[in-house]
Amino acid sequence: FLAQSAFIAMSSWSENQPQPVWLAVIHVGALILLLAVYFLASKRARARRAHYSAVYEELSNGAADNLLADSRGLREKQSKSKLFTYADVGGQLLKYDVDKTTSWQVLFHLGGTVAAHPAVLWHVTLYYAVAFLAFGVEQLIVRCDLGIPLLRLVSLSAVSQYFTSFIGILLGFYISTVMGRWWSIRNDTLGSLWGAVDDLCLLMGAHFPGKDWRDVRTLVLRYSLASFELIFMQAQGTDSELWRLEKRKLLTADEVAKLQDTPSRPQAIWTWVAWIFHELHEQGHVSDIMLQLFYSKCTQARGGIGGILAYLTCQLPWAYVHLLACMVHLMCTIVAIDVGLSNSRYVTAFVDPDDAPEHGPLVKMIQLVLTTFFYTGCMELGRALTDPLGNDFEDFPRHAYVYWMWQEAEAFHSTNEEPVLACQETVKRMALRQQEQTEQKEQKELKEQKEQEMLNSLEALAVDGVQLHLQL
Repeated sequence: FLAQSAFIAMSSWSENQPQPVWLAVIHVGALILLLAVYFLASKRARARRAHYSAVYEELSNGAADNLLADSRGLREKQSKSKLFTYADVGGQLLKYDVDKTTSWQVLFHLGGTVAAHPAVLWHVTLYYAVAFLAFGVEQLIVRCDLGIPLLRLVSLSAVSQYFTSFIGILLGFYISTVMGRWWSIRNDTLGSLWGAVDDLCLLMGAHFPGKDWRDVRTLVLRYSLASFELIFMQAQGTDSELWRLEKRKLLTADEVAKLQDTPSRPQAIWTWVAWIFHELHEQGHVSDIMLQLFYSKCTQARGGIGGILAYLTCQLPWAYVHLLACMVHLMCTIVAIDVGLSNSRYVTAFVDPDDAPEHGPLVKMIQLVLTTFFYTGCMELGRALTDPLGNDFEDFPRHAYVYWMWQEAEAFHSTNEEPVLACQETVKRMALRQQEQTEQKEQKELKEQKEQEMLNSLEALAVDGVQLHLQL
């Protein structure tokens, strides 16, 4: 924008018609600037991935006596603009400030947004280069008088408008579908698994209280967390690296050996959890009704995992996404050619007065940047939301979820190891009241029994008296 403003200032300062060489120089400078921004964004993205990969490696290799060795998964960091917080391990977004995000401050924050994504910046730079190429080709044709017919700006504008009308419908439906899938993965599948784990821990904390049952409760929680981790590992294609879970005390060497050649490892673990409750039922610690309840939670967890894998393996129709991507990039190409030719007509005294550009270079370049940024940004947004189980900034905070789940489960487990006094006193009062009612009921039944025996004795005497009277 600064480059275009400088060109307009030079054009207005000069009494002659604007020279194409100035616009060419400014275009080259702007293109170099865009390339520099793209390489800087790519470098920062690579540095971010390398940093968090090193943190994850350190977390995986750290041995400890507890389940989750490193407490950094519970830490939250705040962005410099204080718009959002992100996880210390993984670097994914945790929560953003709605008030600040919808205010003017967002204009000065690009980190973590589509505007700073290397793929979007690359496409903006690419279409800027296409516009510059169209500008140079037409200048060559006009200056060298090659006699090649020139494209009409009116026709290009009409074609781009046709593309815009079609793409608006397809792109709106695409983003809506992707957002629906994203929320379903988070709430209906991942949330269902999370809820099942919390329910199991709550029920076990209530049904198996006390420190004597701590090992059983911890075993179920350990399998649950290992299954949760394996979902993300399978989505990223690293679920064969089970040694990472062994290092973090989520799996033992024996369990790793049994899972190594097993397909669908996140779901297979829940067979072990269900078997634990089966054995507790066989030993008489779990009733039939409670066994059915525990089984239902195990199947709910497995169903949530199956739903996640179904979303990831069954993508949106390829033909639909291909058609949309082709139309988006064709439209951006047409807009870039239109902008390049408009700038060329502007500096050549409008070769055809009937086909003069409606706007100057600055307006056309703003149109090019905003158009390519919006449409390629929407496509990149759809790509990111299609698979939210990766390591990108906008993906689910895997490590934070694991630590939060662990905290919730530990709260359910430890809360009832020593019941609070109010609960104990209330239960004791209820027990005494029940005992008193039972004793009163027994005394009443005993009294009624004695009265009935007395009546029976009187009736027997009366019958004997009548029989004696009849005999006399």
